[in-house]
Amino acid sequence: MIALFDALWLLISIPVYGTAALTGGCVLWWAGRLLGWPWALVAAPVAYVGFLIGLVAITTVLSRLLPREKPGTSKVFADRDFFVFLMHWGLQSYVPPPLLTHIQLLTFLRIAYFRGHGASLSWSTHISPGARIWSPALCRFGHLCYIGEFAHVTGHLSRGDKMLIAPVEIGDRVNVGAHANISPGTTIGDDVRIGPLVSMAPGCLIEDGAELGPACQLGMGVHVGKNAKVEPRTFLDSWTRVPDGEIWAGDPAKKVGEVRRKRIATV
Repeated sequence: MIALFDALWLLISIPVYGTAALTGGCVLWWAGRLLGWPWALVAAPVAYVGFLIGLVAITTVLSRLLPREKPGTSKVFADRDFFVFLMHWGLQSYVPPPLLTHIQLLTFLRIAYFRGHGASLSWSTHISPGARIWSPALCRFGHLCYIGEFAHVTGHLSRGDKMLIAPVEIGDRVNVGAHANISPGTTIGDDVRIGPLVSMAPGCLIEDGAELGPACQLGMGVHVGKNAKVEPRTFLDSWTRVPDGEIWAGDPAKKVGEVRRKRIATV
């Protein structure tokens, strides 16, 4: 089965990289016609962008031809939903981190790539270079959402012989720090701040205005209430609920205070 997948990946790589190379080659050819050789080599950076455009275009077309990933639990190498996931995962692997980083640096390419693979995001969504979005068709990013460098947002997670596939929703004006990890089934409200190196297990719910300090760890099904604050390096065990407006810290975590409400000036 694995050998068959490898052979299929190599076969599909021909039209994928062939289309990208053809796009970049066309740019150089036109530059050669206009400027002559070797002066046309100054257009090499533009040809590289053409290569990236071709890569985004062909992977988008192929992604649209595949069945959509369905949320749920599938058995590895044993049911249809897993093979659908595997095809999408294989398609994303044609864009390795160095190429993806350059795609993410250009706003129009970044939006085209992630939208082409099914993600919901706006022009104000910023996905930093080095950040990885796996199963983008299961991910929704709100207005003015910022995903930091080398953060991971994924709609799938392997659990032994089973694959968990679940959507990830991130609201408006959310800041996700560098190297943070957001797992499938997570819902994040508006105006949330997630520090660097935060790690979330599947099924977490972070409500509006909450703040997670750097290097926090959240177990499965953790619920952080509105405007609550979790101090740095806190460990929240699975199914813990942090009530609205409370401050929690420690390992194991416990309440250490309450968030002071901002005073509203009156005239």
